[in-house]
Amino acid sequence: MLTLSIHVFRDCSSPFISMLKEHRIDFTSEALPGDKRKACADVIKIRKQENKSWSHLAAVVGSWVSSSPTRKVIITTTEYDVSHIQIFSEKEAEYLLGMVRTLSVIDTDSH
Repeated sequence: MLTLSIHVFRDCSSPFISMLKEHRIDFTSEALPGDKRKACADVIKIRKQENKSWSHLAAVVGSWVSSSPTRKVIITTTEYDVSHIQIFSEKEAEYLLGMVRTLSVIDTDSH
């Protein structure tokens, strides 16, 4: 079983977790220790069952980036290629999730 780590940056933890819940995606969330300097607020872990696709997560990722121009996803592949993505379809997201090592979710809006 594959586990995908999603690093959630800035103030987007709550909205992204809400989207995961809306799509009924099982996950665990690990708040990083508060006494250490860190780049992200939380790390969300999602387990992929064998013979199942990433389609539900792809729907969340696609919705995340398309719902605001300030949102983006940073993908690190198993080959350690890094891509910053702001616009892509659910189908493209599902394809990319098949090659992902880690995923980072960010909203650049300063509120």
